[in-house]
Amino acid sequence: MQINLTLPLVLPFIFIAVISVFIFSMTKLGSKKTREIFQRQAEKRGGYVEEKFYHFSPRLVIPYIDQKIIVYSTPGSRNSPPYTHLRYRFSSIRNINLTVYKEGFFSKLGKTFGMQDIIVDDPEFDEIFIIQGRDEILVRDILSLSVKEKLLILSRLNMRLKINRSIILLSVPSKLKIDNDLGQFIEAGVAVVQKVTQIG
Repeated sequence: MQINLTLPLVLPFIFIAVISVFIFSMTKLGSKKTREIFQRQAEKRGGYVEEKFYHFSPRLVIPYIDQKIIVYSTPGSRNSPPYTHLRYRFSSIRNINLTVYKEGFFSKLGKTFGMQDIIVDDPEFDEIFIIQGRDEILVRDILSLSVKEKLLILSRLNMRLKINRSIILLSVPSKLKIDNDLGQFIEAGVAVVQKVTQIG
């Protein structure tokens, strides 16, 4: 009886190939769903869906003035959830610096020990969010009534807004797969972009 000695050597490679095909298939399936939801949003907003081999997933591109509002997702890992981001690059003579995020246990603790928190005289907004920035007047201008209303809608998604130098980044720690959630996320981001570009 002849024993085939090559099978034990080839078996690990076959296993790796099967796992790789499975992961690739699941990624493509997820990308297809993302592409479909992004395409629906693109049709509503005069944008388009962009897919490039070096991106993790499709990106929604919405032209605005002479730049692009870009919506994209990043995959999660063992230590981090997946994220949905909206990013816009702008030019301004002002040094705009603003961070808004949902208040949690550690931020409450930080406030107790004197962490900076700007109050915008909107009880609901001030209660839910931590607001930080260098120029309080500029922060109040950016956080108009319309912008605050749209960000409040996103509070259930644990959103974070960061404007630093020339980049606006709005993020939520999940991959938005429901049209309504993604639509509200984009509307909030567009409201911020419009306000920042209006201020100059």
